[in-house]
Amino acid sequence: MITNLDGTTSTDISACLVQLREEGGVSALGRVLTLVVVATDGADAETAIEAANAASREHPCRVIVVVPEDVDGPAELSAEIRVGADAGASEVVVLHPRGGAGSELDTLIIPLLLPDAPVVVWWTGRPPAVPAEDPVGRMAQRRITDAVNCG
Repeated sequence: MITNLDGTTSTDISACLVQLREEGGVSALGRVLTLVVVATDGADAETAIEAANAASREHPCRVIVVVPEDVDGPAELSAEIRVGADAGASEVVVLHPRGGAGSELDTLIIPLLLPDAPVVVWWTGRPPAVPAEDPVGRMAQRRITDAVNCG
């Protein structure tokens, strides 16, 4: 099932996840980590989601995918929440920040992290120069970069 939220906030997204979990009859979370994916575009995000869904069958997790869009214009956040067959053994949240909403990605992600679960960040495109010093990278215990995209 896919739920779309336009003009939303991280708080609203978190509340929607709880509601979907309750409606689905799931009272406990058996998630081993939160995987944060910083994608370069929609196609890149879908490829990462497919890989995460396949991996989630062995390692259930919450997947948060951020696809920064138009950096100019008004600040706005749209989200897509995928559960059930559309998310493997995971919950997938795809964030589409626009304008100023995409200027500090960590502030969008932090409210969606699972409590007491490790955080892994994956940059599908060019990673920051020093991933451990990036605001998103600082929240992670593990960081994944693709050496092909590095200088």
